[in-house]
Amino acid sequence: MSNKNPLIYVWLGSVIPKWSIKSLNFTCKLNKKRKILLLYDTKKSINIIRNIKSKNFESIFIKNINKSSPILNSSNLFEGDFWKLTSQRFQILLDFLNKEKILNFFHAELDNLIFNFDDLDNKLDNIGSGIFVPKDSFNRAIASFLYCNRTECLNEIIDIYKPPNNVRNDMEALGI
Repeated sequence: MSNKNPLIYVWLGSVIPKWSIKSLNFTCKLNKKRKILLLYDTKKSINIIRNIKSKNFESIFIKNINKSSPILNSSNLFEGDFWKLTSQRFQILLDFLNKEKILNFFHAELDNLIFNFDDLDNKLDNIGSGIFVPKDSFNRAIASFLYCNRTECLNEIIDIYKPPNNVRNDMEALGI
């Protein structure tokens, strides 16, 4: 394993879907030099996780979720757990990064196949610092695959859930 920045997935709220086995195995196979991490909060997911057979994969059960996060206390999120959970991943990532002292990382959503991206972090580091995320419109970005080389960005995103911005979902927060 090299010292490359990790790729971190976050799955919250329900059992990890069976189709994620193929996605994670694919990503691990094409990125053998990179640590692939999965943060999850549902113990029943372990039956799915056991099917990920790769030396560069590690799953981490999240025992404690920060209940004081502005995300969890936002009254402006679109209704439904989906929007809360997709936004809550920012707090989960921040808490994990701080605990593990990880400064740079990639994040992807499980429903994406991630091909080899060996030198992408070096190329993005040469462009600047911050969070690199695809935008699908002027006001919105999608966390399907992102890179962050300044973890303070996550604090800034979490703060966007407070007034006066009061964003409605993770895509608006990233767009700002």
